[in-house]
Amino acid sequence: MVIKEISSELGTKIENKIHSKADKETLTPILTTIGLGLNDGIQNINQVNNVIVEGPSDYFYLQGLKTILKTSEFNFVFGGGAGNMGNVGAILSGWGCNVIYLYDNDKGKTDGSKNLLNNWYVNKELILSVKESAGSVEDLFSRSDFMKYVLNVKVLEKDLTNSAFQKTNQTRQSITRQTIYFS
Repeated sequence: MVIKEISSELGTKIENKIHSKADKETLTPILTTIGLGLNDGIQNINQVNNVIVEGPSDYFYLQGLKTILKTSEFNFVFGGGAGNMGNVGAILSGWGCNVIYLYDNDKGKTDGSKNLLNNWYVNKELILSVKESAGSVEDLFSRSDFMKYVLNVKVLEKDLTNSAFQKTNQTRQSITRQTIYFS
């Protein structure tokens, strides 16, 4: 990371730690490098409750829920996957934002939490799950609502959670091509 010094006598400084003396000007190129543009999910960063989520589906479902509930209390930010959430959190923290990390309750959370605790020194209380038991954000919907409003199908497969159904049918239909209907 390159840090511009205020004094022209000092020039610039190269730092190997992303979270050391970082500000907006320092972190914006890093944000771009990891594949997130300034308008790709990191918006309203002046809000206190910035919640970094693992995947794009988590972001879209929670944004939809936020719209339905007519609240602006939370700012959901796409984290680029469980292993990348520390990078996004460091950027937001560098901008002076408060950050919470929200995972599905699966192996991604186990690995991501370990990364946040050991490499980013994140407080354990800031790492949360969408469900107490195993499951994903898709499992927050009732089975019938998920089929009707999210997948727009009438077929119900027995003994599958919404997230398991989604994983088994991912080859047939990608979440990025689905239309999410909210009434």
